[in-house]
Amino acid sequence: MGDRHVIGSYQPFAELCRGPATTVYKAYDPSARRFVLLKVLRPDLAREAAAVHRFTTEADLAGRIDHPNVVRIYDFGTVDETVYLAAEFVDGPDLAAVIARGALPWELAAWIAGEMAQGLAAAHDRGILHRDLKPSNVLLGSDGRVQLTDFGMASLAAEGEGAEEVRGTMPYLAPEQVLGEPPGPASDLFALGATLYEMLVGQPAFRGADAAALLDAIVNYDPMPRLAAVSAVPEALMDLAGRLLAKAPEARPSSAHAVAAALADLLDGLPVDAERLALFLEDPAAYRSSTPPLVPPSQARPAVEASPPTREAGDAGARGAAGGREEAGRRFRGRRWSAAVLVLAALLAGTVWWQTST
Repeated sequence: MGDRHVIGSYQPFAELCRGPATTVYKAYDPSARRFVLLKVLRPDLAREAAAVHRFTTEADLAGRIDHPNVVRIYDFGTVDETVYLAAEFVDGPDLAAVIARGALPWELAAWIAGEMAQGLAAAHDRGILHRDLKPSNVLLGSDGRVQLTDFGMASLAAEGEGAEEVRGTMPYLAPEQVLGEPPGPASDLFALGATLYEMLVGQPAFRGADAAALLDAIVNYDPMPRLAAVSAVPEALMDLAGRLLAKAPEARPSSAHAVAAALADLLDGLPVDAERLALFLEDPAAYRSSTPPLVPPSQARPAVEASPPTREAGDAGARGAAGGREEAGRRFRGRRWSAAVLVLAALLAGTVWWQTST
């Protein structure tokens, strides 16, 4: 297919990126008089039923979510053996590109995480798990909007589809996914926590020399002391990040709604919104020069309810306050496998869907 080939009513005119399975274009829809993001399945994969099913599942599940923090799906289908989906075009960078310039101011990181949590809540309310939440799947519009995208690994929680498969991108996989347990909403919250951490520190929460080392770090390593060294981050935000990154899923916040509410409470009264994010995206220096050091109205811990029966108790970087989470983590790790053995077993079974790049 040439770049100028019309697909249905869509005219591709600029290739944005090319991945192992799809090519993504900026396209124009003359009938609706708007630009769209057009994702096209590779021609050879368009002849494989499994690949087509995965592609159309992404469109179907994402299309069920109507929320300003989730990229809208306008249309999907097949035209002349070309499998495509048309989505809302977001004029702006992804979060990964912004983090690549360095850590974000804590208030913007918290605000972006709150917007992400609202989008996740909308998906979870429809019974949909994202399963690949990461900075490159968060789009930041030039107007300061924050939107989740790429539901290519999503599944319905109630149906347990793909529960036997390890889906996602390694640094953001929850420990229970690494250990082969069924994912749930708490798994998406862990990925949200890993993304929040990366915004605050400028580096991923979990790293390793190879896949086995990285997955072992996810199960065993506590990244919170490194975050605690970032003195500009309020204690309450560190506490929330620690809860999101709890090893045991039951020790994480009870829902994306609870996370969004906690972050809104933390930022209440502070000058942070879409307009301020837009300024930062356009001119980080101008943002920093016009923003005095911000302190939350209260340094008290955000009121985030943890899923019963475990109650978290404080910042993982502070020894005395981390007891509840550490106890839950020890119980969780007590039933773990060796990460290296798990990786090998998963590869042999052909059930690993993780990605190393977008």
